[in-house]
Amino acid sequence: MEKEQQVLQVRFMSGFSLTYGKQVMGLAKEMSSKARQLLATLLYFNRTGVPREKIIANLYQNEDADAANSFKALVFRLRRKLLQCGLPEGDYVVVKDGLYRFGDAVEVETDTDQFRAVIEAADGAESEKERAAFFAKACELYGGEFLPLSSEQPWVVFVNAELVDDYANAARWLVKYYNRRRDHEAICVLCKRVSVYFPFEEEWYIERLNALIALGRYKQALDEYEAVASMLFDEMGVYPSEQLMDCARAISNKVIFPLSSGTEVSDRLNDAPSSGAYYCSYPGFADSYHVLKRIMDRDGIPSCLLLCTVTDAKRRPLEEREHVTPAIQEISLALGRTLRKSDMYTRYSSAQMLVMLWGTGPENVNLITERLDELLAAQKMPEGVQVVYTVLAGKDAPQFILSTAMSGKKKTWRKIDGATPAI
Repeated sequence: MEKEQQVLQVRFMSGFSLTYGKQVMGLAKEMSSKARQLLATLLYFNRTGVPREKIIANLYQNEDADAANSFKALVFRLRRKLLQCGLPEGDYVVVKDGLYRFGDAVEVETDTDQFRAVIEAADGAESEKERAAFFAKACELYGGEFLPLSSEQPWVVFVNAELVDDYANAARWLVKYYNRRRDHEAICVLCKRVSVYFPFEEEWYIERLNALIALGRYKQALDEYEAVASMLFDEMGVYPSEQLMDCARAISNKVIFPLSSGTEVSDRLNDAPSSGAYYCSYPGFADSYHVLKRIMDRDGIPSCLLLCTVTDAKRRPLEEREHVTPAIQEISLALGRTLRKSDMYTRYSSAQMLVMLWGTGPENVNLITERLDELLAAQKMPEGVQVVYTVLAGKDAPQFILSTAMSGKKKTWRKIDGATPAI
């Protein structure tokens, strides 16, 4: 009885790994970067072949004056390594008509070929139900970024973009299909998986939140919205889009707690820490400000807003995330330690904190910024970073004051135009 031929299974997505039969091969990890890139190229283009000149251009990118000889030596070492790793005897770097391929000594199956085959089957499906089944299978097969360790190579970028488009289009089609069928649970599962691969694309969070709302899982939807909003701000320095905030409004309108006693209501409302200034997300800050401003205007209570902007030594906005993030963290910490319980603050942009000062007029803000400066000077602010404070009080022209925490210079007030620091 003829022994069944083993298959070499290749995974390109979210890494590069090879499995022969049931054995996971450490081949890709043991090779040099160039050898690994060459092996991946040969395996990916095994059916069509790839010209020698294209391989050399991708591998060396003008960094090797003697690239032709270097490539020749690389091919020799790769052939020898492949024969030593447990694969059956055979020619594993085949050259025919000027095209290089891995060869036919073993049968090769790749995750990208499997994924594309299912996408093609979906495109040729005769019914909507059949197409949905194929697209669902494709979404299960998709494994993430194509060859992430070689993402600087142009051909890898191109292939990855194609795979991403196919995956995203399949997922979008499925969302519409599930919506027509009111299968909101399927949307929740699908969008949760897709958002793992596209964590900064809001459309998948929006679809999942809408599905959770349709399922009546309002508390879960609210928790997930807050987590997404925080992630987008912390990682990208952006606020939720209007569409995502529409989800939050819809959730807020639906969140209804079960019939509760007065004690339960009080406990639920008072479960937040009562010491120090109150930190909240910007949507919560904006809603609170609108209500409190009405009260203060009615009762004649002085108040103002304090905008803290992180800049460089020349008062230019900082854009480097490695400097902005730690600086904002230090400012947030200082605000929490400096402000009173009646004050409220939020993160307004990637490089700005916004404070509402209850019962404090613009003429007294100087005392608060001095306390902030003292704390910031004692904390580990990044080198070359300073803070510009902008005071906003109703329709009065904004004023700004330069922090002395870094510069040591005397603090001065200046009138400015607009609602942001003159930077």
